Amino acid sequence: MAALTQEHREYSQQNMVDFFVEEARRNDAIQREYPDPDNPHLSSYAEELLSSLARQAPNRIYFAEDGRLMRVLFFGEERNPYQARIEVLDLEEPNPRIIGSEILSVRKLAHMTQEIQGWRRRFDMTGDLLSRPLYTLQSLDKPGEIVHIGGTSREEGGLVVADNMVYCRYYESTLGGARLIDLGVGPDYKTNDNENLLPRSIPSFMRRHIAPFPTPIP
Repeated sequence: MAALTQEHREYSQQNMVDFFVEEARRNDAIQREYPDPDNPHLSSYAEELLSSLARQAPNRIYFAEDGRLMRVLFFGEERNPYQARIEVLDLEEPNPRIIGSEILSVRKLAHMTQEIQGWRRRFDMTGDLLSRPLYTLQSLDKPGEIVHIGGTSREEGGLVVADNMVYCRYYESTLGGARLIDLGVGPDYKTNDNENLLPRSIPSFMRRHIAPFPTPIP
């Protein structure tokens, strides 16, 4: 996983994710050993944390042409360094909902790749919004905010037209990772009134964020 930075001796975002997960696991163990009689049905601290982190800082966002998205959060613990939280969402419905989720824990990165590819085939997630967007834009009015637009492209009258559009908006966190602030589907990605957007390449911090493991996962 990501290493402690030598220059500032501070944790990267990936290290903080790992730290928070380990702390939540300890809280779950304490809860099992010493249950709260006033709240006997407390849910898992780790499950709640991972669901929250998957919304805030997914390492990958895959998408299908039917409006479904799959967000993946990578994390690791000392005894299980290669883990992931997967959530599949249907954002086309009036009330967007999670239609499938799983926590993966594997010994080899090759197995992680196989599992993720299996989920992608199951839901026909052919697109990769964070690592292979159609367009990457930077807001000139909201410094630091980046917009990724994905979808399928076709030529029409000499112009490239995007269909089945999905988008996300994020900025660099203080720990050097990505903080997602908007995610959606549809022909119009959300912008502020009269917002100016400039095409750019994928930021270097995002390229690091989507590949926290030594071996990249496609």
